[in-house]
Amino acid sequence: MIRGLIFVPLLILSLFVVIFLWKFGAGLSSGFNTIESWGQAGDFFGGLLNPILAYFSFIAVIFTVLQNQRALSQSQEELKLSREEMARSTHALQEQNQQIRLQRLETTYFELLKHLGELTEDIVVDREKLGARGIKIESSFFPHEGKLAMQELLKIFAEIRRNYPDKDAVEIAQTFFDHVVDLVDFYFDSLNVILQFLITSKLEGTPFYKDLLVAQMSTDELLLLFYYSMRKQSEVLRGSVIHSQIMTALHPSELLNPEKDSALLALLVNPRP
Repeated sequence: MIRGLIFVPLLILSLFVVIFLWKFGAGLSSGFNTIESWGQAGDFFGGLLNPILAYFSFIAVIFTVLQNQRALSQSQEELKLSREEMARSTHALQEQNQQIRLQRLETTYFELLKHLGELTEDIVVDREKLGARGIKIESSFFPHEGKLAMQELLKIFAEIRRNYPDKDAVEIAQTFFDHVVDLVDFYFDSLNVILQFLITSKLEGTPFYKDLLVAQMSTDELLLLFYYSMRKQSEVLRGSVIHSQIMTALHPSELLNPEKDSALLALLVNPRP
C-alpha cells in the first residue's frame, strides 16, 4: 500500500518532466537565456513539486502513524499475553499453596487420629476403680482396656438406665459420667480437639475426613460420645459434635432407648436455630 502511494506521485512527476522536456527541450536553448525564462521555469517546477512534496510529507506522516499503531498493537498484544501468563502462573501458585496446605492439614489430622487411638488403649476399668467411684458391679468383672473398656462402660451405663426407668437419659448421664469422668475425660478432650480441628480447618465440609474418624470409632464409642455430650460440663464438646455433624453416623435404632433418646439425637443432628 505504501509503495503504491509513493509510486503513483513519482509516475506523475516523471510524466510532467518528460512532457516538459519534449515540449521545451533538455538543454540551455535560446529560450532559456533570460532571467524571466528561468523564473517561469522555476515557478512551473515549484508549482509542480510543492504539492508532490507536500503529498510525500503527508504520506510520511501516515506511514509514521501506521508504524506507531502497529507497534502499539504489538505492545498491547504482548501485554495481554503477559497478563494471561501471569494469571496462569498465579492460579498455578494458588493451587500449589492449597495443595501444600491440604497436605499439612492431613498430616496433622492423621497424627490426631493416631493419638486418639493411643489414648483409647490407655482407658482401663476394673472392679476396684469403679467401686472407688461408687459404682458397684454385681457380676464378675475382669479388667478391661481400650475399646473393651469403652464397651463395658456402655454396658454399665445401660444397666443403670434399666434400673432407673423413671429418670431421663440426661440425668443418668450426668450422674454416671460424674463418677467416671477421670477415666474417660482425656479421651473425650482429645476427641473434641479433633472435631475442632475439622471445623476450624474447614475439613468438616469434606465427608471423607469425618468418615475416617467414624471408621476409627466403634459404635460403643459413638454412643458414649452421644451420652457424654449431654452433661452440663460438656457444652463445648456438644457444640463441636453439633457443628461437625458426627452424630449423623449414629442411627436412632442403635440408641440404648430409641423411643426416649431419638429426640436427643435429633437435637445434635438438627439443632434448633
